Amino acid sequence: MGLLTRAVSALLVVGSVLASGCTDDGDTDGTASASTAPTSTVDPVRDEFRRSVETICSDVTDALVDRAPSDGATPAAAAAALTSMVDANRDGVDRMRALDLPADVEEEFASWLDLVDETAKQLEVGSLALRAGDEATFTQAMGEAQEVGAQASAAALELGLPDCAFSG
Repeated sequence: MGLLTRAVSALLVVGSVLASGCTDDGDTDGTASASTAPTSTVDPVRDEFRRSVETICSDVTDALVDRAPSDGATPAAAAAALTSMVDANRDGVDRMRALDLPADVEEEFASWLDLVDETAKQLEVGSLALRAGDEATFTQAMGEAQEVGAQASAAALELGLPDCAFSG
């Protein structure tokens, strides 16, 4: 049961990296308010980008909740749920890669998405290991997913997307 418990915790990594209705208020400490930038000075491209990211994050969050394993799931069912959640994450990454990005964030945004994708890759390795009952490989993959997920979180914060950062 310890392996399954760790699997369920790992599922949260992939969702937290790309979930929760991302915002781009340019503030990384949570203290900004709408009054810090009058709406007349908002860059329409950046605003459209932010709304698109929010929509994708919301869609991914909904998919992750729908696909999460139920309590008491077998390792095979948890592995299948993990794979399905990885697929939802990758769909979100693909959708984000297709966005028209503001020129000043293209490189950083692509780097962040690469980290999110690497997190998903490690979770996929973990899913296969869970299915095979390989606790050592599962544990290693989950550790790597958490490490890369932390890097992705830092990158999301640097982009001004605090709600797309894993915080737990």
